[in-house]
Amino acid sequence: MKKYLENLKMIYRQMKNRSTSMQKKLMYYFLSIVSAIICILLIICSVTDVFSFSKQHLNQCLSMTLENSSSKIMQQFDRTNAQGIKLSSKISTEIEYLLKKNNRSFESLNNDPMQIRDLQQSMYNLLNTALESSEGSGAYVVLDVTVNTAAKDSEFSRCGLYLRRTSVNDSNPVNSETALFRGMKEVARKNKLELHNRWNMEFNIKKFPYYMEMQQSSPMRAANSYLWAKKESLTDTWEKAMLLVVPIIGSQGEFYGICGVEISELYFRLAHPSSESKFGTIVTALSPNENGNLCLSKGLCGADNRGKFSEQIFCIKPSGNFNYYTSDERKYVGLSKEISISSSPLNDTEWTVSVLLPASNFREYAVKRKVIYITVFAALLLIMIIMSVFLSRKYVQPIAKQLEAIQNGNLTHESKTGLSEIDELMNFLHTQQQNTISENTGIPEGIQEIFDNFIERAKTLTNAEYNILEYYIEGYQIMEIPNLAYISMSTVRRHNRSIYEKLEVSSRDELMLYIDLLKRCGRLDELRRSTKI
Repeated sequence: MKKYLENLKMIYRQMKNRSTSMQKKLMYYFLSIVSAIICILLIICSVTDVFSFSKQHLNQCLSMTLENSSSKIMQQFDRTNAQGIKLSSKISTEIEYLLKKNNRSFESLNNDPMQIRDLQQSMYNLLNTALESSEGSGAYVVLDVTVNTAAKDSEFSRCGLYLRRTSVNDSNPVNSETALFRGMKEVARKNKLELHNRWNMEFNIKKFPYYMEMQQSSPMRAANSYLWAKKESLTDTWEKAMLLVVPIIGSQGEFYGICGVEISELYFRLAHPSSESKFGTIVTALSPNENGNLCLSKGLCGADNRGKFSEQIFCIKPSGNFNYYTSDERKYVGLSKEISISSSPLNDTEWTVSVLLPASNFREYAVKRKVIYITVFAALLLIMIIMSVFLSRKYVQPIAKQLEAIQNGNLTHESKTGLSEIDELMNFLHTQQQNTISENTGIPEGIQEIFDNFIERAKTLTNAEYNILEYYIEGYQIMEIPNLAYISMSTVRRHNRSIYEKLEVSSRDELMLYIDLLKRCGRLDELRRSTKI
């Protein structure tokens, strides 16, 4: 084990004493400086939100949630629309069958409770089947006849059936008990139904959406004239719901009434619960878009983690990756998508599916992410600064010391910079100073090639550039040249840049090193031109 450790130490000393090319070490130093600058820029970009990673991640999350929610809602409403149209057709067929069977006209059903009761009973199975197969909380049919035309406000009273689910809860939102909300008690008794606690025998069509408009409009096919009414409170109850309204049209274009399906506020919340994400709770809402405003009070909203979602009017403000939804009290971020759930010419509502997240939740997430980014970039910056200082001391300072030794004539054979090119030059100069090489030995081949390339590159200088180089050869400083050459300092600096580029040096110190080495080797005259321009 001891021998193994000694071998490792010997390998380490050999690697440490081994010279590396100046180009490679200067490249390391340059990369550390560039990395430090990049870290500073990254910190600035993180502080100023130039890199909106959080916004992009939120956009991806909201887009995926919106796509899933809108697809689920569209499927639900498409199926419900189809069931409403089918229900309308079956009720129309049933009405005409009973009228033909009894040799009656539809208008003659007014003031005939027995016949209306039989008609309601025949429609019960159709309505109950529609309710059980639908994704709604109720189903109804309103017929354009009444039990007593002499009663007060009879012109606004219409008979029909309205079945509603009761005891809707989170664990069992669909399979619940059924209650009779509107219709004759005999129908409830015969079919063993409970009466709703707000039961009434007939409908008040003044409070029923779109009944009178469809009654007065031209007869149309049910498939082309169904629509969804905005959320309203159900008559005499605290509950709110959206209603599918489908006209019941006879074979000869007669208006028999309307039918449809109800989706209550509670049922929608349970059917479309909020989704949890790394940003917080995202809520789904189906609502009208009126003049750039999201009217949640007229639509259906999912539940957030506090239960019922805020029913307010929100102003929509697009902001790149997502929208801001603001009201007097609250602010959300989210996305919206317009969908089509109605086909009636009476429809004037643009329905929108939205996914909403409290803006405060997103700000909290974004701040946390920003702190993480800044901390990581600051740590990298500190590492790069330490590395730059280390490389500067390890690579640059030894070169500076050797240059000082050259100027003072204190070169020793043990002087090492760790740079193969510089060490080779130092060894050559030390050998020349000590006169330990013979006249035939000459300059080492590697150094000879470096000098030859430098002298060849000097020949590419223009006359003006060579004049500047000549002043450097004569020992003048850069501040003295403008007065000597009768040019401006900016011109001198421009020439300097061109000289450095053509001679492939990075600074005046490196240029003076070449001049001094050429002078010591007796080759400075090769650098001079025959006459000064």
